[in-house]
Amino acid sequence: SNSSNKKGSSSSNNSPAKQQNLPTPFRDTVPAHRDDPSLHGNRTRAYPHEEGNWPTHIYISVDVSSEFHDVLQEIVEKLKPTFGDNVLPVSRKLHISLSKSFPLPAHAVDAVLDKTLRNLRTMKAFNATLHEPALFVNEASTRAFIGVRCLSECNQLDAVIDTVDGILRQFDAPTYYEERANHVSLVSFVLGSEYAALSPNAAVTKLQASSWWSDVEGIIKSALRFGDIPSRILAKAVVCKSGNKTCSFDLA
Repeated sequence: SNSSNKKGSSSSNNSPAKQQNLPTPFRDTVPAHRDDPSLHGNRTRAYPHEEGNWPTHIYISVDVSSEFHDVLQEIVEKLKPTFGDNVLPVSRKLHISLSKSFPLPAHAVDAVLDKTLRNLRTMKAFNATLHEPALFVNEASTRAFIGVRCLSECNQLDAVIDTVDGILRQFDAPTYYEERANHVSLVSFVLGSEYAALSPNAAVTKLQASSWWSDVEGIIKSALRFGDIPSRILAKAVVCKSGNKTCSFDLA
């Protein structure tokens, strides 16, 4: 994703995935789903739900200290007077996205996982640095994300994303954002109707002019300085979450 943008069908290759290459079976059916935005902070889907499609996301998981959750709560409290209960901390462990969240037909899941494992198996684990607060707005200017920008040695993170992109293209799945601003997300919140007519860049500018932004920047910078948010991380495994199943692929 970038400072303004944040946050497919199967190919004809229907050969069965090699069973020994799959760390976890992904063959359970996903229960029928009916959208109810009120159950998850009034968020709406980035793409419509279709029966037989599994929401899929590929990312690097980041270990955090117990103090990290206190930092999230401090940020949430700063945002609540303006955005109310629509402010949500990250729902799972901290992560660096390697793909957009995208729908994947259930019959293609095994093949995508197998190809991801085989292509990433030879890539090396690498160090990355989390270094400055950042604010992002999605393409529809309906949702904002507060996070920390991420840099990797020798652009290794971009190399992993490029590899994942190559796999997803083979399955007509969407690739990652062309203009990348690699980061970890900390909290997200739904934007009010006054942002709907703004471009994502204009929405970011408007948000950064708010009094709460300098407070949130200070919280994040302090947390990085004292280690409550890790400033240096080892990216050693890629995680693929598809439907209600999660699978981890170790880097070399």
